Amino acid sequence: DLNKKNNKISKTIYLLEVSAANSHLPFLILLFGSIVLQTTNSIAASIEMLTILPTPKLNPVGNPKKNTKIGVTNIPAIQVKEYT
Repeated sequence: DLNKKNNKISKTIYLLEVSAANSHLPFLILLFGSIVLQTTNSIAASIEMLTILPTPKLNPVGNPKKNTKIGVTNIPAIQVKEYT
């Protein structure tokens, strides 16, 4: 396992050297991006958990009758009584 890990690291270093020599910046960005993603997986998961938490829904300013969840204007109670 340790040998495999070292082999992987040396391959990565080789790729970095080659790409630096050929100035493949997009490749470098992708490589570093994947490394960063692997290390920040747990952080990303915790952030995702935070975004799932319920946030207070506010009514749009200047239109207090409109319901933000469904987007249907509320019918006044008097009108409902008239129709029934």
